[in-house]
Amino acid sequence: RIWFATRAGRVGWIEPQSRAIASRELGEAIGNSFAVDETGGVFIVTDAALYRFEARGGEPRTMWRQPYENIGTRKPGQTQAGSGTTPTLMGREYVAITDNADPMQVVVYRRGRQVVGPRLVCQEPVFQPGASATDQSLIGAGRSMVVENNYGYDGITSTSNGATTSPGLSRVTIDRDGRGCHTDWESDEIAPSVVPKLAAGSGLVFTYTKPPNSSDDDAWYLTAIDYRTGETVYKRLAGAGFGYNNNFAPVTIGPDETAYVGALGGITQFRDTGP
Repeated sequence: RIWFATRAGRVGWIEPQSRAIASRELGEAIGNSFAVDETGGVFIVTDAALYRFEARGGEPRTMWRQPYENIGTRKPGQTQAGSGTTPTLMGREYVAITDNADPMQVVVYRRGRQVVGPRLVCQEPVFQPGASATDQSLIGAGRSMVVENNYGYDGITSTSNGATTSPGLSRVTIDRDGRGCHTDWESDEIAPSVVPKLAAGSGLVFTYTKPPNSSDDDAWYLTAIDYRTGETVYKRLAGAGFGYNNNFAPVTIGPDETAYVGALGGITQFRDTGP
């Protein structure tokens, strides 16, 4: 089946061979993509709740629904008044999103059809009250997640003429006993809108940053953060000016260890100077 979700809140699938279509209305807006696991679970987050759907009885059936905290407003840096994340599947047990509380929280659930004990694992606050929002998926690695703060990015003029957005990337880890979460570190780097990536081999989180600058040169940098400690390992200048704004484009890492970031003026490319 090819599953789909519409912004207006319709969830369904198409069967390519028979061309049959099945769908249902949720009555809740959907502003993100979705994830499918190896057991047939389809995880969709609306502006009100996280769902697990499965194909049962010829229709999308809700296996569970978990509302999350939501202040009900679209923060600057988000495209909807709800979670800004596509559900992130971790291992075979967990699914994680961010909510729309103030401050925003990383929220982790047990994703099985049925669970023993609470389905909610944790709600871990990240970033500062009044300045926390994200419109990017979490990076999931093992029991840990990296979340980026996009608060203040309301369009391409938000980072013009020396301006920038609120700082913060943070690593949150599920406790070993699966009964809570804790924050490992928080970085003060400022990544207005990029989709960051973890290079597991090097242990570096690659993001695309724009520090404040009184000279109004609007410089943008590929920035590497140590996944273990949160320390900035290095920054490399991509360029300065409007054309180097990535405007929600991701960092993409190629098989030859080349990194790319799409920008308003084209594509930037970064390579190591040696092996």
